[in-house]
Amino acid sequence: MNATTRAEMTTRDIVLMLLDDEELARATTSENKPRLLDGDEYVELDHLDRGVRRAHGSRTPMHRVIPRWSVHPTTWERILSKLSSNAPRGGTKRATP
Repeated sequence: MNATTRAEMTTRDIVLMLLDDEELARATTSENKPRLLDGDEYVELDHLDRGVRRAHGSRTPMHRVIPRWSVHPTTWERILSKLSSNAPRGGTKRATP
C-alpha cells in the first residue's frame, strides 16, 4: 500500500468516526437508502478528495456515500472541517456537480 492509499483510508476512517451510531446507520444502510434528489449534497467515501458534491438524478452513486441529510448539521460541519484540514492548498471543494 502506498502513502496516498494509506492517507485516503485514514481520512475515510476519520470521517466515519465522526458519525454517531444513528448517523452511521442512515448513511451506510444501502438497501434502505432512498435516492438522492437533484441538488442534495453528499460526500463519497471513496473520493473524499472531490469534496462535497451535488446530486444529479440517477447518475449519483449511492455506494459509500454520506448524504448531508443523513447526519446532524454539526457532524456535517465536522466532516467539512476534516476534509479541508486534509486537503491540499486551497481547501476542500464544496458542492460541485
